[in-house]
Amino acid sequence: MKLIILGAGRGKRLGKFTDRKPKILVKIGKLSLLEILLKISTNTKIFSEIVVVVGYRKKDVQKLIVKQGFKNVRVIHNPFYEIFGPLISLWLASLFIDDDFIIINGDTLFSPGIFKNISDEKNVIQLFISKKERYMKDEMRVKTDRKGFLIKADKNIADINADGVSLGIVVVKGDKNRKIIKESIESLISNPKNTPTYWHELLNYLINKKQPIKTITVDKNCWIEIDTERDLKKAKKFYEYLKQFI
Repeated sequence: MKLIILGAGRGKRLGKFTDRKPKILVKIGKLSLLEILLKISTNTKIFSEIVVVVGYRKKDVQKLIVKQGFKNVRVIHNPFYEIFGPLISLWLASLFIDDDFIIINGDTLFSPGIFKNISDEKNVIQLFISKKERYMKDEMRVKTDRKGFLIKADKNIADINADGVSLGIVVVKGDKNRKIIKESIESLISNPKNTPTYWHELLNYLINKKQPIKTITVDKNCWIEIDTERDLKKAKKFYEYLKQFI
């Protein structure tokens, strides 16, 4: 299995913290977001290769990976990250994928224990979600059916209608599903002017094509997404917990 880390963005909402470095190199404690993700992911022994898609200040990311001696890590540059967003990053990564894979956002930290929830099924697409009492304005909300299959992923779903929030972690298993994912991405980016802002639109596209996507519900306290300076403060506390896995 391979891991795709989407980390091309700058992260402008973090203000001064990303003036001279990409979001994935922002420090959380003594380590950067990317270092934490790579260490945790490597230590799980799940992944044969980790693909990191970079954009803003790509050389800084490359230097860090070499300096820290991370093995089996492939860096892919997305030169269009400011224009077309993360779906292009996902397409570029898909060109190097010939095995089952997991997609994660480079600004999300998580406990490695969540990977125990991956289905044993050989052919499945899964989205990790969490139930919450309250939703933040910019969170990717999800709607599911009674069996836990995804109906829609959208930031505009009303709180009262939301069944959870996406972690931005997707598992893709099976030759057929890998092919469907690649073909769907290519369809979505075929017209650059209409390329979706959020890569979750890929999931909605798949649903419209009658492709079932199972959801996996995990504890809301086992992960954190870093978008703002306030998130950074919370992430530093979460990092203290994650140290045991690094």
